[in-house]
Amino acid sequence: MTKRVTRRRFIKGSAAVGAAATFGGGLFGGGVTGAEIVEAPAGLAVATGLDGWANTMAAVEAVGGIAGFVPAGSTVAINANTAFKHRGSIVAPGVLLAVLELCAEAGASDVWLLKEAKEGFWKRCDRAEKQKTVIDAARVSERDYEVVKIDRGLALKEAHVDRHWLTADVVLNVTLAKHHKGCDYTGALKNTMGTCPHDPTCRFFHVGSKPDSEDWYPDMAHMSQCIADLNTVRKPDLTILDAGEILLQRRTDTDMWGLPGGSVELDETAFEALKREVAEETSLAVLEAEPMALYCGPDQKFVFPNGDCVQCFAVAFIVRRWEGTGTRGLPMRVT
Repeated sequence: MTKRVTRRRFIKGSAAVGAAATFGGGLFGGGVTGAEIVEAPAGLAVATGLDGWANTMAAVEAVGGIAGFVPAGSTVAINANTAFKHRGSIVAPGVLLAVLELCAEAGASDVWLLKEAKEGFWKRCDRAEKQKTVIDAARVSERDYEVVKIDRGLALKEAHVDRHWLTADVVLNVTLAKHHKGCDYTGALKNTMGTCPHDPTCRFFHVGSKPDSEDWYPDMAHMSQCIADLNTVRKPDLTILDAGEILLQRRTDTDMWGLPGGSVELDETAFEALKREVAEETSLAVLEAEPMALYCGPDQKFVFPNGDCVQCFAVAFIVRRWEGTGTRGLPMRVT
């Protein structure tokens, strides 16, 4: 008997995810050139590698190939997380391109993207220019919504849902695992909010239980229940989960990649040092954070360019709330 994949087991088993395909509650990966399959709990497999396109191809191949999900002549609706402009917050273009290529390979008659990609999105993928015909063949939804009653909904009783998501023969959820400002971690389920308009449905997710709140995330229990309720409307036939990008900074002194950080100055607390270093290195203002771990030992030895050698006690924080956006020109990049 296959063990049930719990949230804890999923997160633990997918810590090194590059891309994965999921259906029926399980995640699977497969073997194509450029992607490695990592051992994982029953019902869960992970394709890792530097190439999101190759990882996606590997994952879909491992679940039996795209033909098992997209019959020839079928209409396909793809809910891809491409609505934001910052890398690390949206699906990598190579991942979405692989999905479009696979739909074309399967002989889909029509492919609909529920959201249009931001300007410059495809320029980040070397394959995109050669596959321009495939990209152009996918049509963008007119964002025409139908009001759906949710009989099993506990918090969400009705929702405006993109008609292509409701009427297509096949629906594909193309999303990513990421740290989220409001709810810490998001994966596949929250991406279904992309099938709904901002007003009134998504606004109700955010502030429906506390309409007078100035906080966009005042009641996470309410939002979580709304997400669960929305996912009873229609389950994706296949989900592609991308986890190939994280936010890092590149040091100007050593040219090494790492997390924003630094040393505590005289008369500073650790939290004060955190706020100052993050502001200096990213221009972000930390509003709320909590200690996550303490690191010490030989691994924390560091040699500065001038030859000074130190061994540190390092405190890692999880930043829960912040303001601002990274300023171009500062030593912060996304990889």
